[in-house]
Amino acid sequence: MSEPPDVDVTDDALAAMRHGELVAMLNRLYAAAGEPAITASTASASSDGELRDRIRGVRRRLLAKASGRPPADPLDAPPAAERPRRARPTDDVPTRRPFVVLVSEDQALARRARASCGPRGVVLVWVASQATFAKLVTSVTPTYVVIEGAADRIDDASVRELSARGVRFRWCRSTSEALDALAEIE
Repeated sequence: MSEPPDVDVTDDALAAMRHGELVAMLNRLYAAAGEPAITASTASASSDGELRDRIRGVRRRLLAKASGRPPADPLDAPPAAERPRRARPTDDVPTRRPFVVLVSEDQALARRARASCGPRGVVLVWVASQATFAKLVTSVTPTYVVIEGAADRIDDASVRELSARGVRFRWCRSTSEALDALAEIE
């Protein structure tokens, strides 16, 4: 059985890959292993590190299969006390991908914002009204909120509550100012 070409990609090459490349490679490896592809929502919600971990796991399974060994049995794993521990994230290392809510009535701005944010791995959701914004933040907590137009588009209670949860707000007077604010988010 020949190995798929993605099995021998080095960790340095993986570290240099962007989010979309990692998703594409993971799906190729899943196909080679006969496993279902990662869903779009899971891919979007996964960090680059999580995708790299998944790639390494599928590579191990493919290599074990190619050499005729059975996949590693979880019961053969070392006790938890002997396993290496992941370092806790520090304040200067983001623990999740930036998630931005853009509040604007301008649909063209929303399209341009998605085109700007997507390639950088920034998740962007566009809402046009305070009511939609209020519904959205009951189920998720964004990392940033960019508001294009009047500052009264979001009620003060929502701003105080989200600020207490660490959400950063940016009010912008124009389309170009909103795009500049989004470009600064990493």
